[in-house]
Amino acid sequence: MNNSDKYKKAFDAFHSASLDDEKILDTDKSNKKSNRHIFNRWAITVASFIVILSTVSLVASAAGWRIGDIFRIGFNDDKSADLIEEGTVQELELVNENDDFTLKLITFTGDKETHIAMFELIPKAKWSEVSEIRLIGQTFCPCILEAEAFDKYGFHTAKGFELTYDEDKNAYYFSYKLPPYWVRDVQDEDIILRIAGIDVIDRNGFSDYFDCEMFFRFTPDRSMLKPSIKVTLNKQISKMVYEYSSIPLNDGNGFYNGEIIANTAEKSIIITDVVFSGYKTIVNGIIPDDKDPVYKAGLIWDQFTEPKFITEHYYNGLENKYYYECVLISNEERIRLFVDDMEIPLIEESLIYMPGKGHDDNGKSLTEGDYGCAIEFEGFDYESAGKVEIRFGDEIITIK
Repeated sequence: MNNSDKYKKAFDAFHSASLDDEKILDTDKSNKKSNRHIFNRWAITVASFIVILSTVSLVASAAGWRIGDIFRIGFNDDKSADLIEEGTVQELELVNENDDFTLKLITFTGDKETHIAMFELIPKAKWSEVSEIRLIGQTFCPCILEAEAFDKYGFHTAKGFELTYDEDKNAYYFSYKLPPYWVRDVQDEDIILRIAGIDVIDRNGFSDYFDCEMFFRFTPDRSMLKPSIKVTLNKQISKMVYEYSSIPLNDGNGFYNGEIIANTAEKSIIITDVVFSGYKTIVNGIIPDDKDPVYKAGLIWDQFTEPKFITEHYYNGLENKYYYECVLISNEERIRLFVDDMEIPLIEESLIYMPGKGHDDNGKSLTEGDYGCAIEFEGFDYESAGKVEIRFGDEIITIK
């Protein structure tokens, strides 16, 4: 998968997601050369909203399917399957229906940082030639529903797969990842899942959209969720940062090679802590506020995290920036995570979350203070790991 495909996937998955508990954040970026939206990572804490899956058709065995089997085989999600088989699962069986289909919320599982609900959809008429199916919904608390204020929240999309029980009965399953705030940070509160539509795409690419208005309300069993492990670091890392950068759309030819003429400045990030859970590892940080606007904080963050980025070489000198060539930088000096000397894969979707100053207790955006930021890696068993390190170029930060 090239960078264009990777970042298109990340944008498709996350650009419309609900961002925090009170406010939808501004997604306009003032640096017109960058093609990425700004998302206030500080305000949304650690948001990961959507599982994107290919549509797969499976035939059920005579013995029937267990929920763990559906996660493991249909969604290639061994973590959720293991949790369910260990008993970390809340069975729900909440049902809505209309003239077109029956939609059932059947289970809730996860850990302290990641929360997943599974839906089952059974059409009332057979849908043929389905290439892809998408469930579209929102997550919020009951007070938002009572105030009918859910128009503030963006929609999440979860792709599903088809499970054929027999020739006459097909079901579609969706693994729907919830914003972590509502379960992790809100105590003893119900959550609402509002499903607003089902998008069915045939093999010719044509879409048949089914509008609906279905609400699923339940109290998550927070007591069953395994807590995460937080390690405080407060380690500062620094590097020379270019005054301009953007995301590469491809890794093709046409980029300048040679000595780069461009302004640089030394910038720092303080890695405050690392949070370990089964699904993901979250490296949290602070970009010290030196009165740079938010888009410049984003440029700093890009160059500390992106595997590759583009900058500009001003071949007529720094005084004449109208004449430049683009340079593709293979970024070796970036935040990377290693466990027992094996690199842990980056969750690429997390690269879209950009620094921000957050909000005060009244939900008002802050204008003073440092920028918060975070990057995510795949989860692993921290307790059984022998050595855990963050590597930043030649610098090593020992965690365990």
